[in-house]
Amino acid sequence: MERFLKFIVLSFFLLAGSVTLFGQKVSLLGCAPEYSGIELTFYRNTDRISNTNSNLVKVQLAADGTFSTHFVLDEITQVFVDLGTVRGYFFAEPGKTYHLVLPPYSPLREADRLNPFFIPDEMHLGVEESNPGELNYLIGTFDNYYNAEFDRAVKTAFDNKSLVQVDSLMKRLDTLHTHYN
Repeated sequence: MERFLKFIVLSFFLLAGSVTLFGQKVSLLGCAPEYSGIELTFYRNTDRISNTNSNLVKVQLAADGTFSTHFVLDEITQVFVDLGTVRGYFFAEPGKTYHLVLPPYSPLREADRLNPFFIPDEMHLGVEESNPGELNYLIGTFDNYYNAEFDRAVKTAFDNKSLVQVDSLMKRLDTLHTHYN
């Protein structure tokens, strides 16, 4: 009996572990008529030191600009997509569906494409039907608050010819989303 119980417990842990080992599907949907007929590649950064990327999925937009695709992730991941002169990004959670809102299309000029020093503007992509508890909403809110607080702290330090009060800035930022894990 004891052996059977050990077998059941071991089987349960193996089953639970295998469920978390495999990723879950992330679905992307959208409509951007300005991008009709363009192929978009969604990718993630696998090594920030060497700036190595790994493609998640390529999608060809329909003639009306609609797209629908999916890929598999096993953890929350920052996903990028190059949109001409803009590099869009959002944070994808496994098992979720995202209705992306793309910015107006601004094609990459040939001079920019050939310029090794060209850096595209980065933009946090909009997610339709986002709510205050959704990850991208929280990150966007934090970024806006952080930038405003940082600008205020630097301006105060410049006006008073003093140092930036980093500790008090960090305490204010830490209290922004204390009710979320």
